[in-house]
Order: sequence, then C-alpha cells, then structure tokens
Amino acid sequence: MDSGTQRPGRARPAQRAEPRSVATVLRVAVVGAVALVALVAVGAVVALGATSDGIDEVTQSIEPTLDANAALLQTMTDAESGERGFIATGDERFLEAYDDALADLPDLDQALRAAAVDDAELDQLLDAQEDARNVWIEEFAEEVIATARDDRVAASRRAATGEGRRRFIALRIANDAVEAHLVGERTAALDRIDRTERRVRMATLGTIGMGVVAAFALAAFGHRQVVEPLDELNRALERIRDGDHEIVVARRGPRELRALADAVDEVARAAGTAAVEAGHREAHHRRTNRLSGAVRATLDTDEICRIAAREVCELLDAAAVDVVLDAVTPARRVRWPDPLTEEHGWAAGLEPALVRDLEEAGVVHEVGDTDAPAWAASAVLLGDRRVGAIVVADASARAWDSYDLQLLQVAGREVGAAIEHARLLEEEREVVADLHALDAARSEFVSSVSHELRTPLASIIGYTEMLLDGDAGEVAPPQRSMLDAVERNARRLLSLVEDLLIVARIEAGRFELEVGPVDVVRVIEAAVDSVDATSRRRALALTMENAPDLPTITGDARHLERVVLNLLSNAIKFTPDDGSVRVTARPDGDGVAIEVADTGLGIPEAEQATIFERFARSSISRRRAVQGTGLGLAIVRTIVEAHDGTVEVRSTEGEGTTFTVRLPRHPAPTAHRQEDS
Repeated sequence: MDSGTQRPGRARPAQRAEPRSVATVLRVAVVGAVALVALVAVGAVVALGATSDGIDEVTQSIEPTLDANAALLQTMTDAESGERGFIATGDERFLEAYDDALADLPDLDQALRAAAVDDAELDQLLDAQEDARNVWIEEFAEEVIATARDDRVAASRRAATGEGRRRFIALRIANDAVEAHLVGERTAALDRIDRTERRVRMATLGTIGMGVVAAFALAAFGHRQVVEPLDELNRALERIRDGDHEIVVARRGPRELRALADAVDEVARAAGTAAVEAGHREAHHRRTNRLSGAVRATLDTDEICRIAAREVCELLDAAAVDVVLDAVTPARRVRWPDPLTEEHGWAAGLEPALVRDLEEAGVVHEVGDTDAPAWAASAVLLGDRRVGAIVVADASARAWDSYDLQLLQVAGREVGAAIEHARLLEEEREVVADLHALDAARSEFVSSVSHELRTPLASIIGYTEMLLDGDAGEVAPPQRSMLDAVERNARRLLSLVEDLLIVARIEAGRFELEVGPVDVVRVIEAAVDSVDATSRRRALALTMENAPDLPTITGDARHLERVVLNLLSNAIKFTPDDGSVRVTARPDGDGVAIEVADTGLGIPEAEQATIFERFARSSISRRRAVQGTGLGLAIVRTIVEAHDGTVEVRSTEGEGTTFTVRLPRHPAPTAHRQEDS
C-alpha cells in the first residue's frame, strides 16, 4: 500500500470494524512466544536433567579421586626420596620430607575411601594399595632408617639389596590398579553422558522444529499488524525529512499506529511551517550580511549613508528611505531614491519628527492605509548615543514583519559603527602623517647639524696635528699633553658626527655603498691603528690574528673599516685596564669571518637580542656611566646587512664578549650600492 499521497484534503476511508489495539496484537504475540519458550524450556530441562548427573559423577567424584590417588603416589615418592637421601648422607634434613609425607597420608586415605563407599571393587583395590604402602613403610623404611641412625653402612648394604625398591614397585602397581579402575569408571560415565545427549539432541531438534513453525506464524501475524504500518510511517518520515511537507499518511494497523499516523501528519505540517521560518531566517542573515558588507566598504560618511539608504530600500522593497544624521557635525540627510520619482512624490514630506520616540525605543513603525504611508524608523547609534535615524516609507498598506524591523535595527547599528570606524581611521592617518613629518624634520635637523659640525672639527684636528708636529714651534711636554687631549676628544666628536650622518642617511633612504675589491687585512690593520694609542694608554693587550689565505671580497672598504673600528672601540671601552682585545679574520665558506673578542664586562643575556637596535645601551654601561650614544652597533648591523652579511654576539656577563661578522665574497647587487669606478 502507498505510504501517502500529495493531496492534503484526501478523505479517510470508512472503517468496517473497530481495529485491534497494539496491546491486543502484542498479547497474541506474547502468548505464542511464551508457549514457544515453554516448549523449548521443557526440552532444555529434560536435557539438563539427563546429563547433569553424569557430569556431576565425573567432575565431583571420579576426577577428585584420580587427583587424590596421584597425590598419594607423589607423597609416597617424596617419602622414598627422603628415606634414600638420609641413608646416603646421614643428613636428618632428608627425613623432614619423609615425615611430612607420612603426615599427609591420613587425609589422602580419607579422600579415597569417600569415593569407594558405593564401589566394592574400588574398596578392595584401596585395601591392596594400603597394604603395599604399609609393608614398605613398616617392614623396610622404618627399619632401615632406624639402622642408619646407628650404622649407616649396614643400612646402605640393606638398601643395596633392592628390597626397598621391590616393595615400592609393589606399591606403584597397586596405585596403578586404582588409577585404571577410576579411569574405566570415568570412561563409562562419559559414554553414558554421550548417549543421553544424543537422545536429548534429537528430542530438542524436534521441539525446535515445531517452535520455528510457530515463530513463522507469529512473525507473519506481527508483520502484517505492526511492521507494515510502521514501515509506511518510516517512509512518510523520510519524505518529510527530504522536504515533502504535503504528505498524508495512510491510517492502518492497530489503534495506536493509526494515532501515530495522525501525529506524523501533524509533524509534516509543523515541519513545513518550520521550513518556511528557517527560509525567512536564512534570507534575513543574507540581507544583514549584504548590508554590513556594503556599508563597511567605504570610509566616506556621505557614501556610507547613501549606500545604507540604497541597500535598505532594496532589501525591504520600500518606496523611499531617509538616512538622517542630526547629532553630528555637519548634519546630513541622504535620501534614496534621489531625486524622488513622480510616483514617490508623497515621500518628500518625511521629516526627522517621525522618529521622536527613538530615544526610548530601538525601532518604531506604523502600518499604512489608503490615506497614509506605512513607515518604520530605527536609531543610528554611536555606542549607546543616538546620532540620527533611518526612516523607511511605503505607499502600500503594509505591515512590517519582525525581520524587516530587525534589518532596520541592524542598519542603524552598522551605519553608526561604519561612521565611527571612518572617523577613527581618519584620526589615525592624521596622527601618522604628523609623526612622519616630525621624524623627517628631526632627521633633516640631525643631518644639517652634523654637516655643520664636521667642517670645524676637521680644522681643529688638522691644526692640532700641525701643532703636535712642531709646525708652529717646539711644544713643551705639558702643552703636548693638552694637545693630545684636544685631538683625542675632537676625533671622538668627529666619530660621533659620522655616526649621526650615517644614521641620518639610513633613515632618509640615502645610504649607499661604494663597492669595489676589499683587502680585509688592510681594513683590519687600519682600524687597529686608529685605536692602538688608546689601547696602549689603557695597558690593554691588543692583538691581531689574520689567516694567510684570506680571499679578497667585494664591498665598501671605508664602511667595513667603520664596522671593525666600532667593534674595537666598544671592546676597548668596556674592557678594564690590563685586559685583552683580540681581532681575528679567517675564511668562512665562500667569504670571510671577522671576530672581535674582549675580556670586558660582558652583556646580560636578556639584553643581547636588542643590543643592535638604535640607541640601545646595556644596563652595565648605564650603571657604570660608560660614555656612548647607542648608535655604534646599529650602524655595524646596517653596514653588514647591506653587504648581505650577518653579525652575531656571544657574551657572558663578567667574562667578556665576542662579535662575529660574516661577509660573503660577492654580495648580491642592491639599490644601496654603486659600483666603484
């Protein structure tokens, strides 16, 4: 029978008689099932009763008796071993096993005699075994043990005659006879069990056959009365699940299943209603996502209002939309469509007065009629503050549903959020522009001041050198000391100016390299010469170790000399008097590696990651008031990286620091380099 139809108004067929209930159908099935189970249970009871006695006989009598008989033989074997060990060695400890074995015999005898209560033949065999055992114990073992206590040699001679062995073999023969009798009894019992099981199996098969016939009859009855109607209900539910909500389920079977068919019909109607509601919700989500994406696509406030008016008008299928911002500066009013068509001219009179109640309500609306338009409004919110409203109007007698009003509220929130986002982003851009201008002015100022300082410093150094060389007359020792101090500090100031100029060029994007062949050894020697006087004045051991096979590399010799000079100056500055500074150069792959190591103050581990940043100074240098600007290592890293190289630091606080510069033989060309002509 078909499980349903597509005609919701189909009439139910008239019922000829009151249908059975599920309880009645189940009662018939249960009675038949109970009868079937009783029939099978009787057969099982017969089978169980026929076989349980035989199984009990084997498991509770024969098997334990066999175990007791084997245990007795083992016990006597332990006694014999103890007796023979004592005769052979005279060690009383062997008699412990003998005595323990004799102590266990009464319990074993009791277990064996309990099995022979109704078995005369077994009783006789046990008597024979007991006699053989007593003969070995009393006529041999006890006597030879007693003799061995006085004369172990005589006891050994008697044991050597084989008397004890013969008597123990007689005991074994008697034990084997008992075991053979018990095995025969077990075999006979198992045969009886097997014959009984065959008879019961035949009877059980006959019972099961009758039960199968009855089961088929009951199954057919249950299938017709219950299973077929349930299958139809299941097919109807599957069609409902697949979206067929117009189905009408056929009513058949017991009363309860007919009632269930009516319930499935109700489920189909409810599922149809839920599907429609789900479609509305999905459409609402699509509309809100479209609206949110549209208003957030621009940062212009007028454009945000225009897009919001257009989207709301299209999504709500309204005649006209006003977006009014009356609490911001400047105030705005955007209308869609703009200009209004002649058809929508009635909407020109929309005023913000329509939304006077929005301070208290999130959305207000009014159903239209033939004389007045339908309208709805929602506040435009910046946080919790109302800054305007979105007003929607339609000429028809329209009732706004909950999804329309929710969309309008979303539009108010999204417009407010988009306007606030645009405002914040504009403020951020202005701040960033001001910071860029300030940074550019600072860099320009530093560059200008540095250039202005370099020329007079060069003159001071030049005239000081001329005075020291005696060009203006002989210089007395006190005067030479003063001139040395002037030259030293002038050169220090010139180095500072050079650092500032390099930093300014880096920040302005004008840092360039004059690339050409570079002799690394000459670069290192020039840097060492520059700091040699300072190191000798501080009693520092300044050493230079250059590998003989250093390759010539491509780079800017002047800037690479500043790299080595900055590292050496730092090492001398942070190394106590009488310490040591070592600079080494070696081949490193296809390039070279330059190391500057000192025995100075070291750098705390936590600060090593930031030591190459501009104006970075270690806590040790600040604590000890060591002079410096924090630019030297930043310049080192910039120059090295411009050569496609790397610079690393290894340092232990209180032990010293090692800087390693690795430079490739031929760095890749970049915009920061110009070839040396």
